[in-house]
Amino acid sequence: MAPGKPRVDLIELGLQDEWLHAVTYVEAGPQGERVDKRDYVSHWEETIRSAAMEDPIIRKVRDGDLLTPEEETSLAERLNRPENYFNEDSLRRAYRQPWGNLIDFVKAALGTIHLKTREEVLTENFQAWLVAKSLTPQQAQYLSLLKNRGIASGKIEVEDLFKPPLSILNAAGLGVELFGEKGIQNIIEDLNDSVFSRKLA
Repeated sequence: MAPGKPRVDLIELGLQDEWLHAVTYVEAGPQGERVDKRDYVSHWEETIRSAAMEDPIIRKVRDGDLLTPEEETSLAERLNRPENYFNEDSLRRAYRQPWGNLIDFVKAALGTIHLKTREEVLTENFQAWLVAKSLTPQQAQYLSLLKNRGIASGKIEVEDLFKPPLSILNAAGLGVELFGEKGIQNIIEDLNDSVFSRKLA
C-alpha cells in the first residue's frame, strides 16, 4: 500500500472523514505524487474556469443544465488525463468533502455553489437534532457546548466532561443537574449516533 493512503480498516471503523481532514496532500497519478491540497484545489479551479469558456459540457454545468450520463463520463475521463489527474476521489480529499461528487466540485470551481464545510454540516445536523427534542432553554444551551466538543474531536465521550475546557465549565455537574446521571449518558450516546457518527452525505 502506498504511503499516505487510508487503511481499509480505518475506513471500516468509520474514520475516513478524520483521515480526509488530517492529511494535507493529495496523491495524484499512478505514481502517487504528493500534491498539497491547496495547490491541487487552486489548479483545479483555474483549469475549470478557463475551460468554461470553450468546453460545452462545463458550460452546461455552469448554466445549471443537467448532464447526460455519457457527458458525465466524458468529462470525468478528460479531467483525469495525465496533465492534471483530476478525479472525484482526489477532489474529495483536496476539498475535505467525502460526500461531494465531480459536478459539485465543478460548480464550486465556477462559484455557482458553496460547498459546506464539515463544521457547517455537523452544525446543521445538530440544529435539526435539537429541534426534534423537547428541551428547556438551559438544556439546549448546555448541549451547544457539547456540540463544539463533538465538532472538534469527531465524537463526545463522557470523560470529556471531566477534562478542560468542559471541566472548567463544570460540565459534568451541570449535565447531571439538567438530565440526571443516566440521562446525560443517554444524551451523549444519542448525539454521537444521530449527529457526529452519521455519514456526512
